[in-house]
Amino acid sequence: MSRGSKLACTACVLLVALGSAPALAAQTGGVAAPDLDLAGDQPAPTRQAPGSGGARYHGPDRGRPLLTSLSISRRNLFAFGRPARISYAIRDRSRYVQVRLDLIRDSDDHAVFKAHIGRVRTGVTHFYDWKGTEGGNVLKEGRYRVRVIARDGSGNRLQRGHASRRVPRISFRAHAFPVAGPHSFGGSDLRFGASREGHTHMGQDIPASEGTPAVAPRAGTISTRGYDAAGAGNYLVLDATGEDFDYVFMHLQTGSLLVGRGDRVATGQQIAHVGTTGHSTGPHLHFEIWRGAWFAGGKAIDPLPALRAWDRFS
Repeated sequence: MSRGSKLACTACVLLVALGSAPALAAQTGGVAAPDLDLAGDQPAPTRQAPGSGGARYHGPDRGRPLLTSLSISRRNLFAFGRPARISYAIRDRSRYVQVRLDLIRDSDDHAVFKAHIGRVRTGVTHFYDWKGTEGGNVLKEGRYRVRVIARDGSGNRLQRGHASRRVPRISFRAHAFPVAGPHSFGGSDLRFGASREGHTHMGQDIPASEGTPAVAPRAGTISTRGYDAAGAGNYLVLDATGEDFDYVFMHLQTGSLLVGRGDRVATGQQIAHVGTTGHSTGPHLHFEIWRGAWFAGGKAIDPLPALRAWDRFS
């Protein structure tokens, strides 16, 4: 081989070596977004790509587990209601990683609950159902977000991928508003204590279209189901879980009652439809709150303050 041929071959080898780093970056799938919510996670180091004309790029750390998806099935979660399903997936060279899920309170960044999941398989989607009442304690109302903590067998911490950039958030509430649809509170004649023929109004009327779902504001047991043609029409009484209150629903649509005496219900569960049965001049839900048992030693209280508070998050 001539001296000129040898020099040409040497130049080819150098060009191949200089071009290999950009080629590898293209194969990795691009940028791994830094996630400051993930414990120990830092932005991937910025590296100079040889032969790139000064362009800078971020390459994913192939030695660390990668969070590829993270989501929550619901925007609102109620105490003693249906759980919210958290789904997540992690990719790594290892077949298994150790995982923990944290629930972080937005107001102060405090981890109020930690679920130690343990060893999970990589490359597949996993699920965790969060109820907000784990450990026998009901969380405080507020907004929360999910944080995923993971390590592989070598102690490498989790990094975050493009598909999981948005940190899922959920609102946790102790009660649900009893009408699941458009409604109003009307005027003073619909209030607690308003004058009625021979008695005073013992609840709050909530005008809504007939057929609008009526839901349980709190989990509990249906203690009474009945019909009063001259007054309440179709009605239900709910004995609440974890508090000394009965919740009363009146004028419910005929044929719409979905529960019976002794049935257990969850917070936010539909139990009937708004109607205009009994002594009623139009479709609405007559709603009462009793401290103690309904007409069995308890006392009716004005439900409007509670209803207004629950309505802000409906």
